[in-house]
Amino acid sequence: MTMTHLTSKLRISMKIQNILNFGLILLISAALMLSGCAKEEDSSTADSTSSATTDTDTDTVSQVLTALSGAVKTFGSSSSSRSAASTGSSVAVDQGVKSLVSLYLLIDTDYKYPVAKVKSAEDGSYSVTSGDVKDFLVSLSDSTSSVASGLSTDYGLTSSVSVSSSSSSSDILTAFKSLGPLSVRALYVKDGKAKAITAMADPTSSEPVRVDPIVSRVATQVIGKLVETIKATINSISILPDSVKATLLANVLDAVKETVVATLESVKDTTVFELPEGTDAATAADPEKLLEVEMDESTIAELNTEIQS
Repeated sequence: MTMTHLTSKLRISMKIQNILNFGLILLISAALMLSGCAKEEDSSTADSTSSATTDTDTDTVSQVLTALSGAVKTFGSSSSSRSAASTGSSVAVDQGVKSLVSLYLLIDTDYKYPVAKVKSAEDGSYSVTSGDVKDFLVSLSDSTSSVASGLSTDYGLTSSVSVSSSSSSSDILTAFKSLGPLSVRALYVKDGKAKAITAMADPTSSEPVRVDPIVSRVATQVIGKLVETIKATINSISILPDSVKATLLANVLDAVKETVVATLESVKDTTVFELPEGTDAATAADPEKLLEVEMDESTIAELNTEIQS
């Protein structure tokens, strides 16, 4: 591992620790916020109503805005990249792949409540629009929906998102950006096997979101710790009013976002995947074996049909 990689890992670890400390500070501050939160909420509601009215005048519900875009790439199939792989050292990541791309809240580690699902093109490019995320956000706004109640039951998450089916595209996009960091999961089928690539995304950024083995490696190294931080925060503030919980959680998610951004920045210019030490010859010759996930044949067939449709 190079000194640059060690430095990047150290910086990310420090940021995660800072998030933990930040969470404790927020909890200590919760009592002070209780008295002023109600007034702020009333003011925010009034402002939101006014804003929504203005947006509706200039932004019709039928308009579609891009929420997030990027590309899914896997290990290259060229002879040069395969040659590199066979040395047991590294392999290029430059092959676009057609896949099913799903967005999830970072806390949804069981991938039960997709924020959106889209398909990437042959070259791996994909785009998620306001229309793609609208149904999820509308459901999240309704505490009785299966999405909102499920997230509450499974993860203790109470959302402050408030949109409806008649909300403008700009309001939908604003609500999407408030979700905090997201996990991005691309699934595809090759040689009868299901492959998965996991990445992270900052919904407030306009930068293309890479979904490839390089990003997946660093994402899986930090997602677990970030999710633990979010869950610990939720558990610690469970006795507080919903309005205060939403405010505190939003602040923690902002801190988590800093780590996500730093993690993605650490591999921004990396295009070569370093194979793990001790990689066997078969995997070195076909590194996509590293991406395989357990899935029964019927589910694989359904996935492939959905991707190709």
